[in-house]
Amino acid sequence: AGPVVFGRATFSVEAYRKPEFKVELQGLKGQIVQGANIEGEISARYFFGAPVADAEVSYTVRRRNRWRFWNPWIRPMMFTAMPRLWWPQWRDEHVGSFTGRTDAQGLLAVSVPTTRVDYDSDYEITAAVVDASNREVKGGGSVAVTRAAFDLILNTNRYAYEPGDLVELRANLASVDGASAPATPVTFEISALDKDGNATLRLTRTRVSDAAGEASLRLRASTQNRYRILAKASDADGNEITASREIWIADDTGARNWSSQQVEIISDKDVYEPGDTALILVRGPASATRGLITVEGGDIRRAYALSMNNGLAL
Repeated sequence: AGPVVFGRATFSVEAYRKPEFKVELQGLKGQIVQGANIEGEISARYFFGAPVADAEVSYTVRRRNRWRFWNPWIRPMMFTAMPRLWWPQWRDEHVGSFTGRTDAQGLLAVSVPTTRVDYDSDYEITAAVVDASNREVKGGGSVAVTRAAFDLILNTNRYAYEPGDLVELRANLASVDGASAPATPVTFEISALDKDGNATLRLTRTRVSDAAGEASLRLRASTQNRYRILAKASDADGNEITASREIWIADDTGARNWSSQQVEIISDKDVYEPGDTALILVRGPASATRGLITVEGGDIRRAYALSMNNGLAL
């Protein structure tokens, strides 16, 4: 018989006490730019209308990264296939814990400073109020704290290209409430990357966003290499926001040595529809001359033999 594994947990059961008052955060803006203070009030009022005066208040502030998970160009039926672009590293940080007391109107002013970081955030405030009868009630709210007055999403029509293919770059600018940012210059910087990730700027182009907040650039794939595409835009106050993606231009001749000790699979798109043909770039050790790529879904559906040249196969 195998080893016996068990776990244990404890919990307490207390009598339910119907809340007699409610706690709300009032006056919070839906969005502010990093560096500004979050201003608002914690309000505690009994359900019969009277304020919860001189009550003990404790509140905590946490910062979580936010992103526009809904890409403006992805079809609704593909929602469950959320591509890797919209799932960045999750962050959940404790900003601070604070205490105070409500005034005669049941209010406590809140002012929370924000800091500049390289990602957009949601600052979440959770307040607990204890009245004279020792009843505790919680309430909360959140504010989007962003690098600029709008968000920037960069999209490419593919990740991997062959020489001669059309490279389409699209940037979309929109605020937290979904309003587009028209007539805004967007700069596209395209840099070539070497095997160690060092970048050399190759091309800079600027386009102005249209009424839908979109700016686009079309190029013809030429020199085989790995490239980083950086899109930059600034709001009316000069706050800059950026987004980046990487693409490959390669063929199956192995003209350059892009070998890697790890095996990397790069698909040309995030989402495919029935009938599409996927262009797959495989990167591996230089010593490898043959490889196998499989398509699996519970079992092996298809298998393809690969010929590796200088660490690449297409």
